[in-house]
Amino acid sequence: MNLPLAAIAITLVFFFLHLKVPKDDLRSKMKRMDWIGNFLVIVSITITSVALTWAGVKYSWSSYQVLVPLILGVVLMIVFFVYEATLAVEPVVPWQLVNNRTSALGYFTVFLHGLIVTCVICKPDISEIGQRLTVAPRSLPTCLLPSCEGAKPHSIGDQSFRECIHHRTRCHQ
Repeated sequence: MNLPLAAIAITLVFFFLHLKVPKDDLRSKMKRMDWIGNFLVIVSITITSVALTWAGVKYSWSSYQVLVPLILGVVLMIVFFVYEATLAVEPVVPWQLVNNRTSALGYFTVFLHGLIVTCVICKPDISEIGQRLTVAPRSLPTCLLPSCEGAKPHSIGDQSFRECIHHRTRCHQ
């Protein structure tokens, strides 16, 4: 369903979106670029992503291997926004976009949406929750099924396999 809609969108953009292309040469375009702002945002996002990838998987959340890059990434992101708002001649993010209350709330809502979707998809599946609890995984509330099993279709078979191996019981389908 996405491919036909994408083809229609690309066709409409090609015919109806007419943008003014700057006539400057490449050298003048490169001089206008905000190199410091780009460097700050790329480094801060990369460091934060590495910390969030390592957290809870490779290192514990409270270890210095996670906390140092996470704090450094957040600090660099704050430095990026301060630099963009005060010192940048042609900022990566024009301050007028985030200075408006409506735009700022829109960006904040998009951030929250991404956070919520990530939390739902990355929730532990039923068997992992069951192993941490004293009750059997089959007796967990069924309200957890849509968020855990729906986001990870492989988990249903995976749960039965882990239960079979973990409890050394016979698998029932």
